[in-house]
Amino acid sequence: MHGNGCFTWTEQKVVYEGTFCHNKIQGVGKYTFADGSVYVGEVFNNRRHGKGTCTFNVNDCASRYTGDWRLGLRHGKGQLYYNAAGTDYYDGNFQLHVRHGYGIRQYECGDRYEGEWRQNVQNGRGRMVWKDRQEIYEGEWKSGKQDGFGEHTYFFQTCEGVSVCYLKAR
Repeated sequence: MHGNGCFTWTEQKVVYEGTFCHNKIQGVGKYTFADGSVYVGEVFNNRRHGKGTCTFNVNDCASRYTGDWRLGLRHGKGQLYYNAAGTDYYDGNFQLHVRHGYGIRQYECGDRYEGEWRQNVQNGRGRMVWKDRQEIYEGEWKSGKQDGFGEHTYFFQTCEGVSVCYLKAR
């Protein structure tokens, strides 16, 4: 097949619509998977490769990844949304399908981490803000935990609800 077309894998219930080059899926296209997930974007040698968006529907929870792909995996810069509202997300670097490098993780509850990641967990320099606890930690992280030099700031309030002081711990 060469040019635009459609191919269906009957047993896997996967459909591809898009461009073909000498019988290979290559160029730009759309995959529709059995679970309802959809990928739209660049493809190379039958895989998601280049820029693209994949919308997932897992356990009735909609999520979406938009960004760079390499040989079927999230790899490079991208945004991974964990809910349909877009209030729970990661925006940063991926390596071989996991968060790796610099990134921002915004949690639905309002908490936010900004800094380095390694193998899907906070690792290196980073800043975490806990909205409900009114705390900030800025410093070193290892394996998803505060570890090494850093500064933890605690905000206190008076009974009138006005922030009047803070305590820093190193």
